[in-house]
Amino acid sequence: MSGAQVRRWGGWVAWLGALALLGAGCGEEGEGGGAPAIEQADVGGSEEVGSGEDGGDGVADASQPEADAAEEPGGEITHRSVVPDGVRPEAITRLIVMGDSISAGVGARRDEGAYYALLQENAPSLWAGFDAVDLTTRYGHEVPLVNVAVPGATTRTLWRDQVPALREAAGAGFEGHSLVVITIGGNDLTTGFAAGADLEGDYLDETINFIKNTVEFLQDESVFPGGTSIFLANVYDPGDGVGRARQCFGGLDLSPASEALLVWARRYVDLAYDYNIGVVDALGAFRGHGFYSSDPENVYYDAADPTLWFDSDCIHPNDRGHHELRRLFFEAIDGVYVAD
Repeated sequence: MSGAQVRRWGGWVAWLGALALLGAGCGEEGEGGGAPAIEQADVGGSEEVGSGEDGGDGVADASQPEADAAEEPGGEITHRSVVPDGVRPEAITRLIVMGDSISAGVGARRDEGAYYALLQENAPSLWAGFDAVDLTTRYGHEVPLVNVAVPGATTRTLWRDQVPALREAAGAGFEGHSLVVITIGGNDLTTGFAAGADLEGDYLDETINFIKNTVEFLQDESVFPGGTSIFLANVYDPGDGVGRARQCFGGLDLSPASEALLVWARRYVDLAYDYNIGVVDALGAFRGHGFYSSDPENVYYDAADPTLWFDSDCIHPNDRGHHELRRLFFEAIDGVYVAD
């Protein structure tokens, strides 16, 4: 069994538990039944996420239909990643990957097709023409990888399990500057929604606090004497803003969770400015490439590229989705829009 197959099975085991909870909690109006398809954050409505205020230089976005999309050579930008001043690294010694099944590579058919592997060094056999969109080329040397991501991870287990694993890997300390990329939050949302938690109240505060604890560890100079640059992806939307898809989990209504996700997305942006980290807008970029990607009536329909970026499990990115995540992280790190 390949590494990609092992990760896929690990991801499915974690999600089957969540699905069992959701199946027990579904009400007639969809209450308690919305979370299994969510490794995503919904920032619909008229508010912009990551506008670059407070000194940040956001990568432009139109994650809502009302937002004005910036134009760049190669096409319209459909996302806004928030990167405060001073976050982008001038040099790096290693790439550290943390988080959930996305950062464990689930959804990619080959190990080298996972977003973090492509970010480390492009695989020309998969993505010809993107050799310049990787860290090896960007920084002019091989970039060692340290990956502690675990399928099914929540922010709690990120702090409880992955931080100690990284501390052990550091030994006396990571010399040189470390670039850290993280995908986390979707499993927290699933668990909280299934349990009937207040997704905009104390439960969200606890979720954010675990991320804060992790970031504070990553900024601890005794462990990272050479410093870190941290980039955290927000949570994407397989439903293209609709809240349900007939292909996913029997068409369960996920609309209630989508309403809470606007608040989650804003709290991620707050983290960017409070802790001087980058927040990558996977939500905005993936909108129009979920399970309504072929529907011209969907408000996020991308006529120029009506392609699906999600795996058939309705949770993880497919090969194209992993490529796009690589592209999103890279442009946030590099500061230059990458047209696809």
